Amino acid sequence: MIKKIISEFNSLTLKERIILPIMLVSIISVCVYCHDNPVGIVSVCGGILFTFFAGKGKIYCNYFGIIGGLTYAYMSFITHLYGNAALYIGYYVPMQITGLIVWRKHLESKESTSFKKTHLSNKERVIYSFLIVIATLVVSFLLKKVGASSPVLDALTTVMSIFGQIFMLKRCLEQWYIFTTVNAITSYIWIVKVFVNGEPGLSLVLNWIICFSIAVPSLINWHKEIRKQSKELG
Repeated sequence: MIKKIISEFNSLTLKERIILPIMLVSIISVCVYCHDNPVGIVSVCGGILFTFFAGKGKIYCNYFGIIGGLTYAYMSFITHLYGNAALYIGYYVPMQITGLIVWRKHLESKESTSFKKTHLSNKERVIYSFLIVIATLVVSFLLKKVGASSPVLDALTTVMSIFGQIFMLKRCLEQWYIFTTVNAITSYIWIVKVFVNGEPGLSLVLNWIICFSIAVPSLINWHKEIRKQSKELG
């Protein structure tokens, strides 16, 4: 697998080879200069690499997801985002491990590190949307009871992330609608925490903004690849 990962790095376009390292080095430099939490810096690198390679449909994105998930859970806990902390340590990381196992059954070929993409039916979209709304109301109520900061937004991002992971495991296009929305909302949450409340987490502000900028083109690319798959099957 390590050889395949190195091979995939070498297969990146010239633009990607230049932008990705510059992006990571720039973020690390800014965070170190601002004396940001070291765990947060590791989290941001893991999160960016996961989003980037998940967007390209690469199975090894899960390794970065595990690292980013564990460190983000810690950062969420120390800043009282208990919903996100519980989500990442109890659900997100186990789902990343599950993804490594399940996706191996759906690779494009035996030698490939890319998996086949799918999408939900219109009926499934309606059902899942209803479940997200109901679950968000319940979780926000519970988070208010334990004194979480930003309980409604914390609940919304927590619930949407749970369903996003389900869609990711199913290799569904809809995960990118979820992740794009979650990344936008979470960017706002951390901007308020860092620049308004003075809490640690500059690296996470940069992480979520960059992940949002990666998620948007990933959504577009998945649309294109699913259309291509449909034509090949049809």
